[in-house]
Amino acid sequence: MRTTNNLGLKKPEGTDIVDIADLNGNMDTLDSAVKSLQDHAADTHLHITDAERTQWNAKETTAGAQAKANAAAAASVPLTHKGAANGVAPLDVYSKVPLANLPTGAGNGIDADKLDGHHYTDFMLADGTNTHFMELGAYRTWAGPAHIDFHSSGVGGDFDARIIADGGSGAANGTLNLQAGRVTTSAQLWVYQKPEYGASSGLILPIGDSDTGINWVSDGKLDFYSNNQVAFQLVNGVANYRCSDGAYRPMTNLWGDDTEGFRSYASAWRSTPMGIVNSTWTRVICNASSANYKGEYNESTGVFTAQKLGLYLVVFSVKFNSVPAASNRIMSFVIGASRYEVASASPGANGFDQNMHGSGIYRLGAGQTISPEIFSSTDVDVKVGVSTTFTVIRIA
Repeated sequence: MRTTNNLGLKKPEGTDIVDIADLNGNMDTLDSAVKSLQDHAADTHLHITDAERTQWNAKETTAGAQAKANAAAAASVPLTHKGAANGVAPLDVYSKVPLANLPTGAGNGIDADKLDGHHYTDFMLADGTNTHFMELGAYRTWAGPAHIDFHSSGVGGDFDARIIADGGSGAANGTLNLQAGRVTTSAQLWVYQKPEYGASSGLILPIGDSDTGINWVSDGKLDFYSNNQVAFQLVNGVANYRCSDGAYRPMTNLWGDDTEGFRSYASAWRSTPMGIVNSTWTRVICNASSANYKGEYNESTGVFTAQKLGLYLVVFSVKFNSVPAASNRIMSFVIGASRYEVASASPGANGFDQNMHGSGIYRLGAGQTISPEIFSSTDVDVKVGVSTTFTVIRIA
């Protein structure tokens, strides 16, 4: 009896006896085969869609993947080169190159080409002499305040000291503000330097030119210079001024000193008889000085010569012996070539002594003179004694 090639089903021939068992066996074989096909078709894990097939076919081949892996290995740095000379630097916990692994010194090869997205030429300028300087600001071609912070402690964003530049128009007329608790310097600080008046100075704080400013001398002592002359001193809390005689004295009065002999003050009286000729201006010479602090009064000529420009109080008193009746007198001060009348008098009765007084405040220049004179309609005699006195004192 023959059978089928695939399932082995029995195929009775014409001379064979047909056996029911053979037919039933064929049916069971067919049922099992069909059921297996049905189960296989229903299992989605055993089959792919067209889209899945296309995606799968696009995957890297084994040969292609191996070629790429070989190329990556050739371009990578071996672990033996990590941290080694001419190798690669390791990274710290912040994924940064540690400072110890960075080169130092000139030409180290790690100069940044850009700062905040800008080349260094946006911040650095050349002045034509191979000297570079830096402009700080939001950006060199933009206007805006610029500042430098110095930070040694605290948290991010604060500062120990800050320098702020603002308010200028590009012509060195801006404002530089220094914010700090204390500013110190161990060297000279020159304010508004004018090199044409001296390029170097021995002062601690020269101002403008080289010989004007302030110099620290010692503990509690400062000298204030003007054209290389100490015009003013601070000594242990006392202000001393340089007087015309070169000495330094505390300023305790209007004269800049505390001694009477330094002031312009002269007072003299008539010690011998003196006559006044009628109808003639006659200088009354007080020939005995009671005070002449600066030597400005001449006892021989009766003339006071001012040494300094100022305001002077001038007082003159004179007493005449037994003036005749119906006679008149005029008192005046002569300043240079000018005359200023200050008093006049006439007696009430014949033979009585007569007193005259005159005073005034006058502006005298250095070298200018002043003296008292009397004009009388009759001859009279000046009484000897302190009743005839000429006094001059500088008040301002």
